[in-house]
Amino acid sequence: RVENVCFLVNNFPYYWSTKASGAIRATTEWTIFNLLQEAKAITQDQLWRWVSYSSDTCNLQRKVKGILSATVEAKHVLSASCDSHGLQLIFKDLLWPGID
Repeated sequence: RVENVCFLVNNFPYYWSTKASGAIRATTEWTIFNLLQEAKAITQDQLWRWVSYSSDTCNLQRKVKGILSATVEAKHVLSASCDSHGLQLIFKDLLWPGID
């Protein structure tokens, strides 16, 4: 398993890093530890500049939101605990009905 870190500035995406879990079990806690380290590097230890977080899976998104909201340094970070892929499909169906 790998985790990619990307960020947006003025609607322009930047690739930051990729981390492989290797033999380590990639738990939510492992993800959050890495996420906080990367966010500190990106913001130069100014985590108040970090606005939101998004993940590719519903379960991870919900777990990260719950843990971050209980973390003093990252409780301000916004995260929509929903299925982003599911939302993409809904919008596709609304914007282009009948096209698969």
